[in-house]
Amino acid sequence: MENRRYNGWTNYETWRVNADILSDVEFDESVDALMLQEFTESVVFDNYTETNSLIYDFAKVFLSEVNYYEIADSINHDIDTNRKYNNNREYETQTLIDNITESPSDQEPFLLE
Repeated sequence: MENRRYNGWTNYETWRVNADILSDVEFDESVDALMLQEFTESVVFDNYTETNSLIYDFAKVFLSEVNYYEIADSINHDIDTNRKYNNNREYETQTLIDNITESPSDQEPFLLE
């Protein structure tokens, strides 16, 4: 089996679908491969009425080579990373607020000269 990796992805088709169709979609919840495949096929074919054409056949073959599992893993990893980052920022903000509000009132204010 030949190695067809492209820009860090399984193949050109996977990279291209991720870059051109899925990269601008904001996913808030975890996704799975079937969901991504259905979404991609909807984007590509929903406004295309000519199902007996060379272009349609080429598009079907192209999309059949996409590794939707790899894209789903990448999207889900990004979602998890963003959640952890946002939770950490919320914790840091709350800690800062708590520290400010718990300061002793008799403490000298800090003045800039």
